[in-house]
Amino acid sequence: MGDTQAIGVAYRDQDLARSRITDPQFVLTGLSTPTTPLTGNETLPLNQSGTTKQTTVDQIFTASHYGMFQDNNTQTNVGIGLVPPTGNIMLIRTTDFAQGVSIASNSRITIARAGVYNIQFSSQFSRAGGGGGLSTVDVWLMKNGVNIAETNTQLAINTNGGKAVAAWNWLVQSAINDYYQIQWYSSDANVEMWYSAAGTNPVRPEIPSVIVTVTQVA
Repeated sequence: MGDTQAIGVAYRDQDLARSRITDPQFVLTGLSTPTTPLTGNETLPLNQSGTTKQTTVDQIFTASHYGMFQDNNTQTNVGIGLVPPTGNIMLIRTTDFAQGVSIASNSRITIARAGVYNIQFSSQFSRAGGGGGLSTVDVWLMKNGVNIAETNTQLAINTNGGKAVAAWNWLVQSAINDYYQIQWYSSDANVEMWYSAAGTNPVRPEIPSVIVTVTQVA
């Protein structure tokens, strides 16, 4: 949560900025020494309707949770070879940085705090063979292992070696420990989520097969 300077606690109509509590009925005692930086689990007193209660820093200072993730492997269309055909879950095996959002089982975007989140992704699709014509790809979102209605979108890839980028977002209402997965499927076995190593002349970065960002918005 970053380094935080104690500024006191607001009581009734007090100004938060460097406030001091003078009411003798509201005594700040027995508080534990905070860590640096704060973790969010430290307790604070809170006066609610005349009753003193305790709450955590995490509940008062609701800094947005977030995450930036990617995968640096080509992912093939294995679902088409199953009986019946099955969607492919996008694998997300690299965490760049995150707070309160994590990846479980290499695919599950897991939320630690209830709220509204923006899940955004971009995925580089390629057609590794198959000649001319168009191949379609469906991409949709799952929550706790179940398809979310009306989240599917379809794109087309043209010719052998053709490429297309799927890039959009979903706004979700999440409870604690809900998890989300992104699935894709094509009826063409040659379609894949493509990864490319860093380029030269000019020097340019790798192309991940998928990039995922998650930000809490409420």
